Amino acid sequence: MANVLLPGMLYSQRDASSFVPTDIAGLVAWYRADVGTQQQNNCTVPAVNDGAAVGCWQDQSGNGHHATQALAGAKPQLKLNIQNGQPVIRFDGATDFFSNAFQFFEWSAGKYLLFCCHSQDSRG
Repeated sequence: MANVLLPGMLYSQRDASSFVPTDIAGLVAWYRADVGTQQQNNCTVPAVNDGAAVGCWQDQSGNGHHATQALAGAKPQLKLNIQNGQPVIRFDGATDFFSNAFQFFEWSAGKYLLFCCHSQDSRG
């Protein structure tokens, strides 16, 4: 998993080998770097090569909350075999972002839980 958005509670008494975020009631969005990365913001051209720009990161929760970016210079990159042999979505830390990534989130509702797997290099 790359990034997981989970509102509500995390069930810690589950068998980790069979757990998937879609088991959680109230799941809003679930993003994985190994599934649903697309080059174009209309989510039609798969991003499969190392270094490919990601213009659409498809929500795997089934809710259709895809994160998109139309600006070429603001798209993060798909990087293969980075974290334990798994791909990651790499943001440059300056200009890369998804333009509508959290518009669907009700931040004022108060009860939410956000999980992100993140790694930082020596540059900060």
